[in-house]
Amino acid sequence: MLITASLPLLQSRQCGCGLAIGPTRIHLYHQCAIVQPTWLAVQQQLCDDFSIPTPGLLQRRHIWMGIRPHPRLHQGIWDIVAIKLLAACESGRKNWFDRVLKLQHATVSAARRRGGGRGRARSSRTTGSIHRPPMAPGPAMIASVSQVVLAEFWSGLTEIASLGVLPPAWLQVVPLNHPFLHPDSTRSHWVVSSYE
Repeated sequence: MLITASLPLLQSRQCGCGLAIGPTRIHLYHQCAIVQPTWLAVQQQLCDDFSIPTPGLLQRRHIWMGIRPHPRLHQGIWDIVAIKLLAACESGRKNWFDRVLKLQHATVSAARRRGGGRGRARSSRTTGSIHRPPMAPGPAMIASVSQVVLAEFWSGLTEIASLGVLPPAWLQVVPLNHPFLHPDSTRSHWVVSSYE
């Protein structure tokens, strides 16, 4: 299961963080400073809940190919974690480029107004939003978008837990201390493991 195979646009886009050399999937979905806090949160969850001591435990292949980093992890839950992590990384990439585009549009519109020309009508891209305000690339934007990625990952897991779409049989076999998603003490519904 190569999850990233369904992301064809990656080769045509460079990351805006300024740390990548060329447009690569490896950077955008693993090494970028924007996604690193989320990768570290996943690794921390493994260490906290399963007491797996290991720096470097979580490798790219574990997420990209859905390979469990530890045999005690439930494969189905791990597949969900991998998909939600990559979806969060993609959301961060889109968030970054959307903010940059909004800044560019706002800059062009302001220049047109100053030059006496008529600017285009304001659109949602130029005005920004609570979630994607126009922002110049740099450390502040990296910090802001990395928080979006982290929130997107955990909200994706919360959504899965609350929708009731997981196979009912999993409630009986997934350990109560399983990282990320686990049954409640009565094994009647899913709980998202605590995160900070």
